[in-house]
Amino acid sequence: MIGIFDNLTAVMIFGVVLLILVAVQSRSLEMNNELLSTYSGKVASLDLAMLLENDLDNLGRDLAPDTVLMIAPTQDGPITRDFVFNLALEQTSSPGDMMSVQRRYRLIDGATITVDTLHMQTYQLIREERIDSTGVFSTWSETWASSHMLTYFNITMKDDKFLDTINADSAKYVRIAFSVLPAYHQESQSIKEMNWNTTINVRPY
Repeated sequence: MIGIFDNLTAVMIFGVVLLILVAVQSRSLEMNNELLSTYSGKVASLDLAMLLENDLDNLGRDLAPDTVLMIAPTQDGPITRDFVFNLALEQTSSPGDMMSVQRRYRLIDGATITVDTLHMQTYQLIREERIDSTGVFSTWSETWASSHMLTYFNITMKDDKFLDTINADSAKYVRIAFSVLPAYHQESQSIKEMNWNTTINVRPY
């Protein structure tokens, strides 16, 4: 009888230890997934931030002072759907000769995802470019695309008093901001959006 009780006790202890190990393993896997999710979000956020900063630093580059630098962004509520700006670049095939370049950011709808029972619309930012080396612009060509997990994207023009303006001619600054969710976000996780914004001085070249 004592032997039976000993065996039962051993089985119960083994079961409890096994449950603890399974719980620890499950939590460890969940933490690893969260770390991967956070890392992927940071990488996507940094890639987009670097692209935007480099692009907008060149806004109006090598254009004549009276040339249109940009077209007022197309707004859809709090988000920007379309933004076009101009610059000039040297032709690689003919050094010294310049060509006019237009770049466009176009925001398209992604999937609707659920986070903490909240339904969130996601977006993807498409970067396009067209060139004019003969007097006629080429068709738009995609040169880059962000992750599909943007939740916010906005470009605002500011005048010399740093007030919002819808007139591109009076814009002295451009403020750009976005938010992105990690690509491997789990429904059980809380919302961990990566937010980024900066303001760039629109200087004549």
